[in-house]
Amino acid sequence: MTSYLAEIRRRLQANLQVPDDARRMRLGGTVVVRFRVRIDGRLDDGTLTVLQPAAMTSLDRSAVEAVQRSLPLPPPPAGAAVIEVPVVFTIR
Repeated sequence: MTSYLAEIRRRLQANLQVPDDARRMRLGGTVVVRFRVRIDGRLDDGTLTVLQPAAMTSLDRSAVEAVQRSLPLPPPPAGAAVIEVPVVFTIR
């Protein structure tokens, strides 16, 4: 499951877009999202939530959008799974 979570993180980070307001303020952060992945790589309806928000709501929205842009995800190795993953925003 460790390599599966690493792949999920990689996909989310690849689809992440830093919001303009966060970039202007040079404010990064981490948002923890939770969702349930079905065996076909899609999410169960209504399961995508923000567990731990960042300092800006635009970062939270962007983290959720990154998950949506990453669909479908690879099928979980042991069948449907609940995933909790950090989405990290780094401003350079």
